[in-house]
Amino acid sequence: MELKLADRVFIVTGGSRGIGKAAVLALLREGAHVAVCARSEEPLQVLLDQASALSGELICMRADVTRAEQMDILVSNTVSQLGKIDGLLVSAGPGTMGTNPADIKKSLTNLGRRIQ
Repeated sequence: MELKLADRVFIVTGGSRGIGKAAVLALLREGAHVAVCARSEEPLQVLLDQASALSGELICMRADVTRAEQMDILVSNTVSQLGKIDGLLVSAGPGTMGTNPADIKKSLTNLGRRIQ
């Protein structure tokens, strides 16, 4: 199935493990360019190694979605290095934003505002 994601740019939070990592690899296979953030450095390096043979461009950053200044840097780096942002996939676990739906909504809203 052709997803028409070639040359699209995505930010994926929590993209070094689990569903986030699977999404990153799928996006790259489709030719998308992806900026990934995660709290741990080692899984990001593993992801970089695994993605080296795929067609899309990947940039990784150690960052925590609960830290506004780190999200600002992620967005700035993405636009600076990849030129734009077409989409956001939030895969950071609930532990990073709390478990209260209102807190999660607030975190996602704030991240969305930084991207605009």
